[in-house]
Amino acid sequence: MSTRPLRFLLVFGGLLALAIPSYARTLTLTSVDETLATVVIERVLREAYQRLGIELVVDRVPAKRALRMAAEGDSDGELVRIAGLEFEHDGLILVPVPVGVVEGVVFTTRPPFSVSGWSSLLSYRVGVQRGLRTLERGRYGMEVLLASSTSQLFELMIADRVDTIVVPNLTGIKVLKTSGLKGVRQLNPPLFSHDLYHYLHWKNRDLVPAITEVLRTMRSEGRIKQIRMDYIGELSSK
Repeated sequence: MSTRPLRFLLVFGGLLALAIPSYARTLTLTSVDETLATVVIERVLREAYQRLGIELVVDRVPAKRALRMAAEGDSDGELVRIAGLEFEHDGLILVPVPVGVVEGVVFTTRPPFSVSGWSSLLSYRVGVQRGLRTLERGRYGMEVLLASSTSQLFELMIADRVDTIVVPNLTGIKVLKTSGLKGVRQLNPPLFSHDLYHYLHWKNRDLVPAITEVLRTMRSEGRIKQIRMDYIGELSSK
């Protein structure tokens, strides 16, 4: 039997190993402590870094603390945020491939109304989660009641402290489903939709080209979309 095919496979495999660098290390990323969109993206990034031989540890803490730890180098980076933080924090590098999307949706105990931007909420008492930049950027100085978690926002609304709450879509649906709250409705369309990106601290800048290439490959393969759809299917079946 000819050894030519075996030689070809060995050489080709060696070239692939050279083309995709492998890093024997562990990364610790901070992340918002409750948002379910981050659960999906954690799965995406675990697979992406696994392709590079890197183990991922995710430290879930409140949103403001997560960003501070990532920006100051107390962690290796932030699991996921909206674009633009690299201009506000010198220590952060944006990995330029969208790894997910967050939709902000409105829940209310009031009669339904049409959602058309933040201005459509001006007549209502609004609650949002503290530290989520997608919400902080959108409300343009509106008076809002801040809460530390999505669960707390629902509690405030049931207690008639607010009329509406704005929360990430997947998280809101999960809390509503597991809590058994009555008289709460989700309004359409979503208030906003933003692409989400992974950030690394400057000390890990050597990883940016490699993880960018892996994520581009996963995106073109449809793998990132498939991971999200699998998770939504899990939520629906529970």
